[in-house]
Amino acid sequence: MLLKEKLNLHFSFWIFTIAACIALTLPVLIQDGMFMDGVLYAAVSNNLANGIGSFWFPVFSHNNLAGISDSFHEQPPLFFGVQALFFKLLGSGIYTERIYTALVLVLNIFLIKKLWEIIFESNKDLQKFSWFAVLLWISIPVCFWSYSNNMIENTVSIFMLTAVIFQWKAFHTNNKNELLYVVIAGIFIFMGSLTKGLPALFPLVFPVVYRFYNLKYSIKKMFIHLTVMVLAISGIYFLLLLNNDAKQSLYNYFYLRLLKRVNDVPTTNNHFYIVGRMLLEAIVPFLIALILKLLSLKNKFQINNNQHHILFITLAFCGILPLTFTLVQKGFYFVPALPYLAIGLAIFSVQDLNYLFTRLSDNYKTQNVLKWSFNLILIGSIAFTFLNFGKFSREKDLLQDIHAIGKVLPTKEIINCSPELLSNWSLQPYLSRYYFISLDINQNRQYYLCTKTNFESNKLKLLENHAVIELQLHNFILLKSN
Repeated sequence: MLLKEKLNLHFSFWIFTIAACIALTLPVLIQDGMFMDGVLYAAVSNNLANGIGSFWFPVFSHNNLAGISDSFHEQPPLFFGVQALFFKLLGSGIYTERIYTALVLVLNIFLIKKLWEIIFESNKDLQKFSWFAVLLWISIPVCFWSYSNNMIENTVSIFMLTAVIFQWKAFHTNNKNELLYVVIAGIFIFMGSLTKGLPALFPLVFPVVYRFYNLKYSIKKMFIHLTVMVLAISGIYFLLLLNNDAKQSLYNYFYLRLLKRVNDVPTTNNHFYIVGRMLLEAIVPFLIALILKLLSLKNKFQINNNQHHILFITLAFCGILPLTFTLVQKGFYFVPALPYLAIGLAIFSVQDLNYLFTRLSDNYKTQNVLKWSFNLILIGSIAFTFLNFGKFSREKDLLQDIHAIGKVLPTKEIINCSPELLSNWSLQPYLSRYYFISLDINQNRQYYLCTKTNFESNKLKLLENHAVIELQLHNFILLKSN
C-alpha cells in the first residue's frame, strides 16, 4: 500500500513539474517576438529550407555577419540543417521554430529523466524522483529563458545528455557493448561540436571526473574510453575535411569567426563573470536543496554509492570553466551544463525528500490536496499559454512595423537603408526571418528604409529621388525610388 501511495504521489509531482515547464516557457515562446539570437538562427534555418544558402554555407542576409559576406558562420552548421528540416515540413510560419524549441524542451526533459533513472538503477525508490531533477533544472531562470527563445544551446544539451548517458552505460558494463557505448558517446559529442563548436566538447572530461569519484573505475579503462571518444570525433572530422566545402566552412567558423571574436569582441572584462552568473542563476535550486536538508534534520543521512552529487556538480563546472578562458561570455552559454548541476543538487537532497515523502505517504488528505492543486496548476498553465496566442512578448511596435513593411515589399527583396539601421540587431533578423528581406547601403535599390528622425533630417534630399510609401509605421519611413 505504501509503494502504491508513493507512486501516486510521484505522478502528482510529475504533473506539477510539467505544469512548471509549460508555465515558464510556452506562454512567452508562443508569442511573436524573440531574443535577437533566436530570431537570427531561425532566419538562417528558414533561408536554408527555402533554397537560400547551403548546409555548409548557410545565409542570413545580403551582408551576413562578421565580415564574411557570402555566408553565415557565427555557429557551425548542424543546428541550421536540423531546424531547416522543420521549416521544410511545417513551412515558414511564425510557429515553426517555436514547435521545434518545444520539442527540444521535451527531449531534454526525457533525457534528464533517463539519466536519473540509470544513475539510480539499483535503488528503485529513489529512481522515481526523476521529476525532482527536472524541476530544479527548469527553475533556473536562464534555462527557461533559453527555451523561450530558440537558443542553439538547447539543441546542444540534447547531444551532451545523450553522450553522458552512453558514457555512464559504458562505465557500468563489462560486456561487448562497452566500446560501442563509448563510440556512440563520441558521435554525439561530435554532433554537439558541429552545432556549437569547442564548448560542446566538455563531456570528454566525464571519464576523468568519474575516475576521481570512483576509484574502482580503473585508470586504464578511463584512458581507453577517453581515447576511443577522441578517435571517434577526430575520425569524423578527418573525413569531413576531405570535402572541400566542409573544410572551407569549418575554416570560416574556427579561424575567421571564432578566433577573431575571442580576440576582438569581448563581452565582459572579468574572466570569472560566467561562474558568478551561474551561481546567481542557480540560487533557486540551491535553496530548494538546502530547505530540504533543514526540513529533514531528524533523518539520518546515509552515504551510499548512489550519492553522485559531487560527480555531477563537478561535471557541470567542467562545462562552465572553459568559458572563463575568453572574455566572450554570456549567461546562456552554460545552458548545456545546467542539467548536471540540477541532477547533482537533486541527488544531494533526494534522500531527504524521500524521507519527507515517506511521512507524507500516510497523509491521504494532503495527498489529495496536492493532486487536485497540481492538476489545476497544469490546467491553468495550459490555459495561460493559449491566452497568449497572437500577442507580442517584446518589441511590439517594431514587429508591427516589420509586418506592415513586409506586406508591401516583394519577397526576398534587398532594400537600401540609412547606415545606422545596419547596426539595429532587432530589425535585421526579423526582416530576414519573416520576409527574406535584406538591408544594403552599397548599391542603389528600389526601396529605402530609414527612421523617422533620419527622414526629417534628410527630407529634401530623400524626396528628390524617392516617394514616401504611405504606411502606418511607428518608427520608420519606407520610400520607393521615382
